[in-house]
Formats: sequence, C-alpha cells, structure tokens
Amino acid sequence: MVQGEGSRHRRAGEWPGDNVRIETNVGIALADRIVEHTALEEFHNCAVIVFVSDVGVVRGEKYV
Repeated sequence: MVQGEGSRHRRAGEWPGDNVRIETNVGIALADRIVEHTALEEFHNCAVIVFVSDVGVVRGEKYV
C-alpha cells in the first residue's frame, strides 16, 4: 500500500510497500518529456512530486 500526506490529505494506492521514489539523470530534452508525460498521465490520479535539478557527474567519462 502506498501512503502519504499532502495538500489533499492522506492518500493510499494499490501498490504494495512503501512510497516509491524514482530518480533519473538525463539530458534536458528527455527530462522535459518525462515531466510532461508525468503531468499528463499521473498528476490527476496520484499524489506525485516531481523535482528537476541541474546535476554534475563525477567521473562522467566512465559512463559514456
């Protein structure tokens, strides 16, 4: 069961376990697409928080 507290009061969902947190490190264009998709598909159904931040990767050449 996913649960939480927010501006719409306590929420619960059908997923077993604790709240879900998904983190990605992607380019600006893909980040924009993810946010747009999430806004269109999930904001009205789920208690969702989306964070967007500039990041830097240490040893980035290892992942290219």
